[in-house]
Amino acid sequence: MTSRTTVSTDGAHWMPHSRYGLGVFELDGAATGGPTLRGAAGSLWGHFFFAVSSPDGEHAVAAHTNTEWKSWEPMFEIIRAEFGEPASD
Repeated sequence: MTSRTTVSTDGAHWMPHSRYGLGVFELDGAATGGPTLRGAAGSLWGHFFFAVSSPDGEHAVAAHTNTEWKSWEPMFEIIRAEFGEPASD
């Protein structure tokens, strides 16, 4: 059995436009500049990593750095570069 339940992080002073549950976060289009994505991230002793993918797992990106980011913006920039901006109507 796989659970995909996440809860809103609004008001938690955490990652903007996100939901979280069972160690996995979900980002909506306002955060990614495109599709809803699911992933995991973490940091330890000057390193930061993250991995995100489309909900079906068909499109993914991961990164690891030897710096400890002080904001989420570098991750969002990489995500927007990989998944692109949303199509205009």
